[in-house]
Amino acid sequence: MDDASARMLPEPTGKVILTISGKLSHHNGKGEVRLDRAMLQQIGMHELKTRSYASTKSSIWRGVLMRDLLAYVGAKGTEIEAIALDNYRMTIPRDDFDKYDVILAMENDGKQLSVRTRGPTRLIYPYDQYEELRTHDSGMRLVWQLSRMVVR
Repeated sequence: MDDASARMLPEPTGKVILTISGKLSHHNGKGEVRLDRAMLQQIGMHELKTRSYASTKSSIWRGVLMRDLLAYVGAKGTEIEAIALDNYRMTIPRDDFDKYDVILAMENDGKQLSVRTRGPTRLIYPYDQYEELRTHDSGMRLVWQLSRMVVR
């Protein structure tokens, strides 16, 4: 890496639950960032009380603000391709993460997300706070069982 601000990030010590690749200035090996739950929590946890696109009941979601995560990995692109365990893919404009408090959720109502509960990570938008997010297109951006992201 020739970027003066490039830096090596710590290696995960637990099970990797998210891998980020693409246009990054920071990495922890082979030009990508592998993150375990503890590493994500150290970035800073936030709470968001909202319904999801398909739910009528509000829940309390806890996780990392996407803009904080992208800053942590030194993301340089304008789009993020979110890829789920089942290979579902959604390209999301990076502007979403600057405009809205989108979180990479790891907990729902005090319980850690697992693959069985659509985790271990999933994207949650603040639907209750912004009427313009209550659309089908926005609902498609709620990637659950998120395992990889590619910054483009």
